[in-house]
Amino acid sequence: MVEYFNKKAALSGNVPLGSFNSSFSFTGSKKTDAEATKSLSMDGFFVPLCKVELKYPSVLEENVKQSIPFSWDPSALASFMENFGTHVITSVTIGGKDVIYVKQHNSSPLSTMEIKNYVQDIGDQRFSNTENITSSGPMKFKDKASYRSLFIQQSRDIPSTAYCFSLSYRKGSM
Repeated sequence: MVEYFNKKAALSGNVPLGSFNSSFSFTGSKKTDAEATKSLSMDGFFVPLCKVELKYPSVLEENVKQSIPFSWDPSALASFMENFGTHVITSVTIGGKDVIYVKQHNSSPLSTMEIKNYVQDIGDQRFSNTENITSSGPMKFKDKASYRSLFIQQSRDIPSTAYCFSLSYRKGSM
């Protein structure tokens, strides 16, 4: 599951991101979280309305290159980050998502498959197109699609794709 979150952030490896820890209410201690967790499941719906990416690879300006510390110097690193930041934005996606995250505790008597089916059932109910939207209930798939079409009508040239996903991982693959 960590790899899925990292891939969505265009990162390799299996070091948990803050978004992963936050989604499943993890502490940030991989060992502690893994010991307490039997499985993870998620189901959701994404509606990307527009994605803008840099066409050409970024090239650092000469003053930025010259400011990069070449040895471990905490004050020089702090100065570099203060002056230039820590990230380079290469793309932006505008849209929304509705995701269900479930963390199964080790003491749970349910099987991983039962949890997976439970999460999928919740997703099927939440994203079904059989009910109208209410102010107190979850937004249904049909209503999301109609809201999405309002945005698309205003900007017909924007390519758009909606997609659903469902993932489950059991202990040992986290």
